[in-house]
Amino acid sequence: MRRTAGTVLAVLAFVVALLAAAAPAGAIVGGVRADAPRAGIGSWQYFRDGHPDWGTCSAHALRTDEDGLTDLLVTGSQCVTVMPGPQSQQVRSMTDEGKARYAQFRAAAEKAGRTAASPERADRPAPGLQSTPEDPATFRFVFNSANRFQGERVGVKRFLVPKEWDWGEKDKRGYVWDLSLVQLEHPIRVKGAIVAPVLDWKTVTTQGWGRDTADPGTWKGPLGPWLRQTDGRVTAHADCAGAGIGADEVCVAPGRNAGAACQGDSGGGGSQELFGTDVLTMLVSRGPQPYCGTVNVYSSIWAHGRWIAEQVRALEPQARVAAVSQSDLRRAAAQHHAAVPAQPDFALAG
Repeated sequence: MRRTAGTVLAVLAFVVALLAAAAPAGAIVGGVRADAPRAGIGSWQYFRDGHPDWGTCSAHALRTDEDGLTDLLVTGSQCVTVMPGPQSQQVRSMTDEGKARYAQFRAAAEKAGRTAASPERADRPAPGLQSTPEDPATFRFVFNSANRFQGERVGVKRFLVPKEWDWGEKDKRGYVWDLSLVQLEHPIRVKGAIVAPVLDWKTVTTQGWGRDTADPGTWKGPLGPWLRQTDGRVTAHADCAGAGIGADEVCVAPGRNAGAACQGDSGGGGSQELFGTDVLTMLVSRGPQPYCGTVNVYSSIWAHGRWIAEQVRALEPQARVAAVSQSDLRRAAAQHHAAVPAQPDFALAG
């Protein structure tokens, strides 16, 4: 009996070791529970499969008012547009490279079975758009809480999607455009995000309500209630070549705890600390593999600064998106012997 028990224990230990190797302490998989939302992050929720608060992606409130009121969000384009079917004309006309990125978006977006909009809408995009926006009336933004079932809720007035967004097909500059703006039904009181360029030398803190296991076979049912976070680091573009990284994107490698974003974390993410303040620099887009715990591609917000500023000026001429000052950028760059990122893209939003 003692020998049998010892054998069983040894087998169990071996199985546990295998499971640990298959699902590293990562992704917001095995990261840590977040104490509080950073940089204005909140959860996208809608009705699905009998669940009135099915979670899908994240978004960040943008700081536009000194009193803490804002009605503008930034999120991933994949989160707010109708996903075309694999046999749709939109997908059939893509390049092979574009089709590969489209497949990665299908794995990352947590939109399978979506009923927010009728499937045929995907083949008839709005004028000037490669992708059709979802119906904003079906969405709620849930914010000001690490528990997505307990946060404050607000409806959506409109989605502002770049006309260049084409579900993974790059534009002439090599941009993928997985970034959109959202106008809410009314202003909310939240500590919105200050936007900054990517700080290559700084840790990237990713937050989200996405899947907490690495194996896609376990991704069943709605997302969990708790906001989780993990740290990563900016790495070379070449490390994300397998994900078809664009010129407007950043590659982020898992940090010391092997943490990385997972399905359901798209559209949120990527804050970095600058002189004691969390600044928003990037949004989770996708990974090169169908499982989690590897490098991930993030959309650089600063790369789209001019587009953001133009949309905000046209939508709300009095609004200004808060961005880091040029003096802070120079000081930070000098401390780390880095180049100062150009700031004219946010001149209009100051």
